[in-house]
Amino acid sequence: MAALGVPAACPPPSTETVVLTLTASGSVSDYTDSDKSSLQEKVANVAGVDKSLVTIDVTAASVLIIATIAVPDSMTASQVMNSLSSSLGTANDASTALGITVEEGTITSSDGTIGTLTITGDDQTASPDDQTASPESPEYVENHNAWRALHEGTDNLVYDAELAAAAQAFADTCPTGHNDPNQGDNGENLYFAASSSGPPDTPYSDAVNSWYGEIKDYAWPQTYGATKNINGGVVGHFTQVVWKGTTKVGCGKHTGCTNMFGPGLISSAVVCRCAPPPPPPHPPHPSCPTAQL
Repeated sequence: MAALGVPAACPPPSTETVVLTLTASGSVSDYTDSDKSSLQEKVANVAGVDKSLVTIDVTAASVLIIATIAVPDSMTASQVMNSLSSSLGTANDASTALGITVEEGTITSSDGTIGTLTITGDDQTASPDDQTASPESPEYVENHNAWRALHEGTDNLVYDAELAAAAQAFADTCPTGHNDPNQGDNGENLYFAASSSGPPDTPYSDAVNSWYGEIKDYAWPQTYGATKNINGGVVGHFTQVVWKGTTKVGCGKHTGCTNMFGPGLISSAVVCRCAPPPPPPHPPHPSCPTAQL
């Protein structure tokens, strides 16, 4: 998808950015340079930063607006995210604040260490943890295998009840990082999502797709012992999803946590355990990517 013009100057180099992604109604042609400049100013006002720190991209397909906000020295990425979420908690709130018709969106820190806040569509209702999928083939197994099928010689994973029970038990503690003493030798991926309008409905596919999305920072081609990432990106969750030697997976999730993000934000935690995990040298992941800690 080709990006259209971006008004105003690009933000200066910064160690941190916050990305506001919005799906909006209409077409790309509806957004003139003047419209994008106006949107740039409104996003800056909501974020509490100078307009020069915000860039706007409007891409094709259904209208996808990507606002990249350079975090000023006077603020943290968490503060910028909380400023945005306080005014853009729902699609209706975002539409009112930004003067466009927003359907849904996300607010994400560039390095993934803070997480992702979800701007929910106003016709969406949060649902409890999804325990309805067939234990023989939970949706997350299919999600993993759909991505693994893109890699030659990578077999499908199978559901493992013991891994799933352990993952669910850890998710129920509302974890904030990889700190389960009962993890054992199993691989683990975490994903967090939050909303200011109530417990977020977080499909397992959101988590798996986010982990696989680290492929953009993976260094190709690979040789044994070589650096596995580029640009300092986290890739450990991607490698866990597609690792050839991994054969089984079990996941769990919990919605209703209040210990991950700022005041007033309710979050969900998704935990997936895989076995066997990638052996050393495996890229460490002290922080999780988009929507993860």
